[in-house]
Amino acid sequence: MKFHQFIKLLPKIQKSALLGDEAHFLLAPPSRQVSMEKYKSQSYSAKLAAVNLLFYPKQEDTYLLFIKRTSNQSVHSAQIAFPGGKKDPNDLDMQYTALRELEEEVGVKSNQIEVIKALTALYIPPSQFEVHPFAVVSKKPLLFLPQVEEVAEIIEVPLSFFLSNDSVSEITLTTSYAYNINCPVFKWQEHIIWGATAMILSEMREILKGLE
Repeated sequence: MKFHQFIKLLPKIQKSALLGDEAHFLLAPPSRQVSMEKYKSQSYSAKLAAVNLLFYPKQEDTYLLFIKRTSNQSVHSAQIAFPGGKKDPNDLDMQYTALRELEEEVGVKSNQIEVIKALTALYIPPSQFEVHPFAVVSKKPLLFLPQVEEVAEIIEVPLSFFLSNDSVSEITLTTSYAYNINCPVFKWQEHIIWGATAMILSEMREILKGLE
């Protein structure tokens, strides 16, 4: 999608209804629906985090930013993710968390972007985080400065890829908490985008496809 076309869609995106679980479950790993329903029906004290779906122009097209996390001992080690992180006690709200983490992880400052829309929060059972996603946009090309302790690689993907009908496939994965599960994913070059990141992206994808 050309960036000038994406910009014209912003008012419609802002007015669009959130699709929540309906869209999340399209890219959910097996058993995720059960664990999410359990979370909603019981009293859990989830940790809070926020992430950014950052749209920006590159060579006249619309791109979406991902990062590959560094390898460590965490549940989400070396996975593809949106830039973001845990809410600090001094953060004013979840949007503040998202924008603070955006600057810390990839060097994009809040005065370089506009917040388009808060998307549906998503609970992640393996790490026990409730993640609050925000769609944000830069109207100018960006230079990324990754935080080497957190970010192993910057991954730039054209939005048109995700809007394609054949962008979703199914592969068998072994994770830190499950063995040989068949999972819906987005495959971009050698990268596999799955789990919470794919589920959050699925809501944004369905909103955009509904505007076509």
